[in-house]
Amino acid sequence: MVSYYGGKYGAAKYYPPPAYPTVVEPFAGGAGYSLWWGVDEAVLIDKFEKIVAVWEWLIAADPEDILALPMVDEGESVDDYGLQGARRWFVGWWLSSAGVASPVLRPSKFAQINKKTGAWGSYWSPQLRAKIARDIPRLRRWAACVGDYRNAPDIEATWFIDPPYQEAGRYYPRGSRGIDYADLAEFCRTRRGQVIVCENEGADWLPFQTFRSWSSGFDGAGNAKSTKEVIWTNDAW
Repeated sequence: MVSYYGGKYGAAKYYPPPAYPTVVEPFAGGAGYSLWWGVDEAVLIDKFEKIVAVWEWLIAADPEDILALPMVDEGESVDDYGLQGARRWFVGWWLSSAGVASPVLRPSKFAQINKKTGAWGSYWSPQLRAKIARDIPRLRRWAACVGDYRNAPDIEATWFIDPPYQEAGRYYPRGSRGIDYADLAEFCRTRRGQVIVCENEGADWLPFQTFRSWSSGFDGAGNAKSTKEVIWTNDAW
């Protein structure tokens, strides 16, 4: 639904599936885990007001609201179409050729044409717009609010906790600098239900285990780089 930096939609299938009908994501971002597993009920909490506004709008939107959104071509800006608030930010998040932490105004002039969608330097395309419009009814029983992870309801559920990473999390508008990771560790340990916590290699605030790794491009010398994800869970998975 949202092309968000660090989103877990592509990786969600590798995580343990939800054991409860309700999923709580206290660092919701793009809510990729809940979307991938197609949960009926999700509680999304995030400190970034814009991403929460987009989720609130999507949850209340009809397919016609999505289909009415404009395409934005090379050289144009989302502001050329008079979009305001959540609609502006929603399209702006898709006007990138990669997930970004904040919405952009126009397709990147440096990106090449996406051969799959035909869009210039962005994921936003008629095909994607139509797919999101079809999927919108899935969100009817979801809820979103602005808040800290400690504002999450104390319920028995599947908790998918994907905070700004201890090291790389500085790139988020509401990033890792303001997080007390010792307090967050205690929060994770005391949730009721199934708890899944994501992090990057090197994090030490929970006894993380190696999860998966993938290529993350090349460094300045042309050497391949890889990123290693780690996981903590109270599940027997």
